[in-house]
Amino acid sequence: MDTAKREPKVKGNQILDISRYIKKTYGPDAFERAIAAIKKECKYSIPQNIRGSSWVPEKLHMDLLETIEKMFGIGDYDVCFNAGKLSGGVGFKSIYNIFIEVFDIIFLLKHAPIIYRTIHSHGSINIVLDKSKKNLYRIRVSHVPFPTKGYCAYLRGYLHGLIRRHISLKNPLVEEEKCFLDGKPFCEFKCSWED
Repeated sequence: MDTAKREPKVKGNQILDISRYIKKTYGPDAFERAIAAIKKECKYSIPQNIRGSSWVPEKLHMDLLETIEKMFGIGDYDVCFNAGKLSGGVGFKSIYNIFIEVFDIIFLLKHAPIIYRTIHSHGSINIVLDKSKKNLYRIRVSHVPFPTKGYCAYLRGYLHGLIRRHISLKNPLVEEEKCFLDGKPFCEFKCSWED
C-alpha cells in the first residue's frame, strides 16, 4: 500500500517518553489527566497497552503535545521541548544506544533519515552540512502530516537530547530557523556544539 494513503503513525515509544517525562515532572497521575484532556477523536486511537514498538496515530502524538503544553506550560512550549529532550537523550531504543556509544555524532547525523523513518511512518529528514563550520549542521524535516508548535518544540528538544547524549559534545544548541507553521516547506533546525 502506498504510504500516502495510510494513516500517519508514530512509534509508541514517543508516547511512552512523553508519559515518563510528564509523570516524573508533574506527578504520577499527570499523564492520565493529559490523556483525559485530549481531543475526543484521538482518545479512540489510544491502544490499551502502548508498547514502544507499536505504531500509534500521529494525530494522537501531535494532540498530546499540544495538550501537555496547555495543561502544564506557560505558552513557551518548554514542556514539549523538555519531553523531546528526554526522548532524544534517554528514550532511544537499545539498538540506537549502541550506535550512540560506538559511533560519533557525524555518523548519527548522516543516518538520521533512516532513524527518523523507523519512528515516523510519514515525513522525512535531511541533513545539510555547513562547510564553513565543523560543528554546525542544519536538519530539515519535511512532509510532516500535522505540524504543530508542540511538535516543533518536541523535535528541537529531541535533537538537543541526542546531541547532549554524547559525553564529548558540550553545550549543544538547537535553534529552529525555519518552520512549516510560517509557510516554509520544511522545519529547519540549526544544531551546533563544542568539542
